[in-house]
Amino acid sequence: MRNSYRVGRQENGKPVKTLIIIANRISNQNDEGATKATIEFIKSLKGERILVSTPEKNFSLNGVKVVRSPLLRIRMIEDFICALVTIYQVARIKADRVYYFPLCFPNTFPGILHQLHAYILSKISKDFIEILYQSGEPGLLFKMFSRFRISVTSSEGFKELKKHGLTVSHFPLLYPKPQREYDKKSLRKKYGFKKDDFVALHVGHLQKSRGLDVLLGLSELMPDIKTLIVLSSMKTKLKINLSQRNTYIIDSYIADIYEIYKLADVYVFPIRVKGAALDTPLSILEAKEMNLPIIASNLTNIREVLSDYSKVYFLEIDSTEEMAKNTAKHIKQIRASRYEED
Repeated sequence: MRNSYRVGRQENGKPVKTLIIIANRISNQNDEGATKATIEFIKSLKGERILVSTPEKNFSLNGVKVVRSPLLRIRMIEDFICALVTIYQVARIKADRVYYFPLCFPNTFPGILHQLHAYILSKISKDFIEILYQSGEPGLLFKMFSRFRISVTSSEGFKELKKHGLTVSHFPLLYPKPQREYDKKSLRKKYGFKKDDFVALHVGHLQKSRGLDVLLGLSELMPDIKTLIVLSSMKTKLKINLSQRNTYIIDSYIADIYEIYKLADVYVFPIRVKGAALDTPLSILEAKEMNLPIIASNLTNIREVLSDYSKVYFLEIDSTEEMAKNTAKHIKQIRASRYEED
């Protein structure tokens, strides 16, 4: 390790802080909420010496030193080796602060391993903060011996973790903002949609809890609309038949996701449980940036995100059929209000 990353280094007679960022899943082609937010967080750190530890080969960032652990085919072994490497790095460098982003669910076996990893890191680092984008119910090991600082993005997550006597802070979710003006007509042409198509959009993982069955049910109920599902590149073993006559799937990386939001007419977010997305769902924030009407599940963390937004229609958690029917009802309202405006 280069000496420039040791604590106590000075530039122009002034001490320079050394920060270590530990993230097991980041790359330069990020289409998943937590990894996008992690990179934006790293970019927000100014005037520091930053070292990022990750097994991902295709990640680089200006002004950031990247240390990679071996990238293997078996993810659990890969994560274990990554944990050993980062423990060694933290013990050797003695950084001013260590930020840890465990991008996994808390009460799964990998999640428990990550909690143990965090506990060890907190014992050997000078100042350790774990940042949870997807907190919900705290992990099993948190309840037993976690006393390091945890940061979450939602007030609900804050309250949930605080109940268990944990040291919790709240920080805003950072995410890329639109960088230019977008022309809806040209984007429709680019992605194969007609000017008069009504496009209902969903962006996210291929997971049952994301409510993809609701979107497919919507396609059956409203064959005159186009349902566009943009899948993230996060690997999953789940197989869902997404083939419908008026359903369109994009499963490749899109450099500027705001193009997709701009061509859409409504954003649909029919998740059934809080853990199906970040505590502060990034796709909802992106849809808000483009001023899209949003049809979303009536969950407390989603209500928090949309509390200041007027173009929102909430869905009660119900059967697939009922949620699809209610989504169709809201879309009819949106279309009717648009006709009135015209």
